[in-house]
Amino acid sequence: MVANPIRRQLAGCASPLALALVGALAAPAAWAQDSDAAPDAPVVLNTVTLSGDAATEGTGSYTTQAASGTAAGLDLTARETPQSVSVMTSQQMQDQGITTLNQVVDWTPGLTAQQGNGEFRWIFYARGSAVENQQFDGVPNYVHYYSRDVNPQEDMAMFDRVEVVRGATGLLEGTGSPSASINLVRKMPTAERQSSVEVEASSFGNGRLTYDTSGPITADGRLRGRFVASALAGNGFRDYMTDERGLLYGVLEYDLTDSTTISAALSHGKEKIDGYSWGGIWTARDGSFYDFDSSTASAAEWEYSDREQTVGYLDLRHQFDNGWQLTAKLRRSNGMVDMLSSYMWYDTTGTLYRDGALFHYVSQTNSGDLRLSGQVTLFGREHDLVFGVNGNRDRTRYDGKNPYAYVIADPSVADPNEHPYPAANDVTYFGDMVSRNYGLYGSARWSLAENVKLITGARVSWYEAQNESGYAGSNSSDGYKVDAEVTPYVGLVYDVNDTWTVYGSFTEIFTPQSALGVDGLIDPVYGKNFEVGAKAALLDGGLTFAAAAFQTDQDGLAEDDPDNTGCGGPGTGCSINAGLIRTRGAEFELSGAVNDRWNVAASYTYAHAEYEEGENAGQRYNTGTAPLHLVKLNTTYRLAGALEGLTVGGALRYQSRTYQDNPDGSFDSGGAPYAMRQGGFVVADVMARYELSEATAVQLNVNNLFDKQYYSAIASPGYGNFIGQGRNATLTLVHRF
Repeated sequence: MVANPIRRQLAGCASPLALALVGALAAPAAWAQDSDAAPDAPVVLNTVTLSGDAATEGTGSYTTQAASGTAAGLDLTARETPQSVSVMTSQQMQDQGITTLNQVVDWTPGLTAQQGNGEFRWIFYARGSAVENQQFDGVPNYVHYYSRDVNPQEDMAMFDRVEVVRGATGLLEGTGSPSASINLVRKMPTAERQSSVEVEASSFGNGRLTYDTSGPITADGRLRGRFVASALAGNGFRDYMTDERGLLYGVLEYDLTDSTTISAALSHGKEKIDGYSWGGIWTARDGSFYDFDSSTASAAEWEYSDREQTVGYLDLRHQFDNGWQLTAKLRRSNGMVDMLSSYMWYDTTGTLYRDGALFHYVSQTNSGDLRLSGQVTLFGREHDLVFGVNGNRDRTRYDGKNPYAYVIADPSVADPNEHPYPAANDVTYFGDMVSRNYGLYGSARWSLAENVKLITGARVSWYEAQNESGYAGSNSSDGYKVDAEVTPYVGLVYDVNDTWTVYGSFTEIFTPQSALGVDGLIDPVYGKNFEVGAKAALLDGGLTFAAAAFQTDQDGLAEDDPDNTGCGGPGTGCSINAGLIRTRGAEFELSGAVNDRWNVAASYTYAHAEYEEGENAGQRYNTGTAPLHLVKLNTTYRLAGALEGLTVGGALRYQSRTYQDNPDGSFDSGGAPYAMRQGGFVVADVMARYELSEATAVQLNVNNLFDKQYYSAIASPGYGNFIGQGRNATLTLVHRF
């Protein structure tokens, strides 16, 4: 039974703002109904009217023509943006039964989601490199590698859509790789009253309950609110694994005047996983796979992860009489985790060890964006301008104690009960990592002609990182910074006609490096993105098409200086900027509605990443995480006639082979060479939804229909390898009122 754990999760997530919103939004008299209206009249909502007109909720579409500032800070539609842009809409998430961000990424064109040495330490990849930044409502946040251990998975119950811009996005974010930026856009209060309840049961043996209510609170509609509660509890997809999650999200939005709106929001999430696999499944020492499957438990039965996160949001929007707009957004996140977990490694004799400890992490992130945008008239034409300042500070600290190391008697057998709960000891260690990233930016869209737009922009960034760590009383620290780094942005957009647009762009981003050269810190790695493409709004904009060819460079990677030594003191070496990684490829995407019954989202991506210069010149880059080919297809069709009310659909996801070759061996292989191979694979899903009434529907999703076994991540013999979920089904009942 999952009722009690779900109730426990919701109770554990309770917060004053959330409880206040529950009272405000649930009270019948508080919903500003006309006193002459029948109080018991049923409310059935077929469409949704939201305060933010860019929302995809209620549109029923797999695409959107709404403007977004994710790429250049300007309010541009996907067609007006001179970069590859994809949007995962509310309808597509509903049809595919998507509830977490990694599932969104799995189905986003050009992206892959892989566990980075942790069950839910997700790392996302695009164009050959890791995605290092996420935006929340357009506010950039640095995603620290270790912070993925701390914060619960992003629950899509509180988000309307996910916007993804591929390529370098340094204009708004400053630092990172030229891969992509992911922007999660929250649900906001609606102008009309609406509520929904979703009950979900999974073949894994867990259940999920979601409640979402929204609408005006005052009679004049100036104060609006929304409250979302979600809880999941039951068995996980592996043996000996249980999963309990809870989310509470509340937001209030108030029109101070006709031109000024303020909103405040609070979310609190918890996630408790027993049987938590931090290091994943191991392989043989040479990299060959043992006879494990998706249900194999690689963790000890007593290992766990217990996470929670509280996030506050504060937004202000003011519209000036001259048409200019000022927006200010703040976000503060506090997360923590208690985790007893391990990874595996082989010693030089081939003995396999389970190596773990009891960890306590904390992660704190503050971020904000202040932006002024509007139009100016020059040479008889209107031009769009935006000026802003944004930044974020992230601190992640971990403290470990009671380390343990157990011998795995037979590596071909995964036995969660093989070892006892570890005894306490006096060994402790820690790591403390702080980063600061701030910048000034400005961009403009110049109207050169009615159908020609030139987009220019630049950012000046300041970045600083400080790291400290210690083990058994021995401490070490390092730090590095970059001052006044300039990042340009240039794009040209040409509307061929009312349907077709072609574009070209050059964008940059940079990654600071801690390596020392003869003149001190060496230069950052400069990420560059060159892109040309075409976009089309077909069928009156209901169906969108995009094609792009791109080249991304990561120039100036640190390598050993063959001519100098002693840069870090006696006996140390020196580094130089010598490495260049180049990714070349192409993308094609089709998304939207073929007609009023048929939705489709299809994409193909080719990306070849290779070392062009330096000691690894000629070798493929990130072969374990960057497949050459990605194909993704999802489609649904709403039947007519005698089958009216029935929607059927299917999805498939293909990726070409990935591999890891290390002839020199690694720490966790005990120095033995290894080669790991995951061949190309296809995962197929199907769904069906039947509308019992205008307000109620039941939906069945079957994932991995043919029970394909594949590794969703491969890294090295000891750890970082994860097997994808086997065939499973989810039954969901939705009622709106």
